[in-house]
This record gives sequence, C-alpha cells and structure tokens, in this order.
Amino acid sequence: GWYEVTENVPEGYIAVKHVFEIPVYGKALGGDKTGNNALEVTNIPLAPLTIKKQFKRLDTEPFPASQTFSIYTDDKGTRAATVYLDKKGTKNSNNTVKAAIDEKTGLGEITVWLPINQDGKQPDTSYYIDERDDEIFVNRTEGLNASGLLQATLNKDSIKTPVEKQFTNVSRWGKIEVVKQDTEGKALEGAEFYLYDSAAKKYYH
Repeated sequence: GWYEVTENVPEGYIAVKHVFEIPVYGKALGGDKTGNNALEVTNIPLAPLTIKKQFKRLDTEPFPASQTFSIYTDDKGTRAATVYLDKKGTKNSNNTVKAAIDEKTGLGEITVWLPINQDGKQPDTSYYIDERDDEIFVNRTEGLNASGLLQATLNKDSIKTPVEKQFTNVSRWGKIEVVKQDTEGKALEGAEFYLYDSAAKKYYH
C-alpha cells in the first residue's frame, strides 16, 4: 500500500520540509526479502556563529538599542545566505539578524546557526557578515575584505566550538580642547582658534 512519511530531526540539523509518499510491497508483491522498502533522507547539519558587537563612544552619545547584521554566502554580498536562527532550524525570512545592545556598556551579541558542508573535499563553509556605518559611529573592525564584509569559516568542528566574530564601532566625532596661556601659564581671554581638516577646509573657530 501507499504511506506518507514525515520526519522529526534532532537539534542541529535541517529537517526536510517534505512529505514523502512511498509504496510498500510485501514479498509476494515484489518487495524485498523482509517486506520492507528503504527511504533515504539526508539532513544538513548546522553550526553556530556568534556575532559580537562593541560600541565605543564619547560620554554624551547614546548607544543604539540594537545592531542589524546581514549574512551572505559570497564575498561581495550579492547573494543572500539562508539564515537559520536557532539549532532547531528555525529560518529567518529576510536574511538579517539583530543583536540587542546594552545601553551602559555598548556590548551586544547574537548566535545564529548556519548550514555547513558535508563534502569531505570541501569541509569548510564560508559566510560573510555585513554591517553599515551610521551618523554617529563608524566601523573600525579589523579583517574586513574589500567589500567591507567580515568572513567567518564554519566546519564540523564549529558545532562543538562555536566561531566568534567581533565588530567594533567608534564614535565618528572627536573632541578637541585648546587652551591659550601666557608665559606665566595663565589663560588668555579672547583668543580665537581655527580648525581645518586635511583638505584645508575650515570648520570652527
């Protein structure tokens, strides 16, 4: 007769989202010697990737409440990866993940679970993480490629030892304090100063 087969997989693997319909025959109807029919299903393993975030600021600047990251499968950010949020294989539909940022420390992190290769000839799976500057903070993360993406390499060893990647953003604005003194070290009133950038453009005085 005909039967429908579904599966429940353990955490850390992607379930096959498909209902299989297979015929099962007894020996007299052409089945194997035991009367069983085999169904082969391959489940892709997931490995964790932890993305950490550190904001550094002046005292007067608020930290953002969260930071959004995009994850890609190529080094130019042109082809989106299928992002999985947890070890149960729950998928994120828009390919982005968001980390909450601590309002006091400027620290945040999030762990996502991503599919890895099972091919012994290509054991490593590369992903590329993207974040963009904002009006207050600028990306100062080390190791970015020419497209501004940070590479993370996952493999079967990453399942037990999660890969961690950290982004660091610093304040876009600095603070300069200029003090004018006389020969006795006393402050002089009424002094004016001009500030120029590297292109000799004057900003403040």
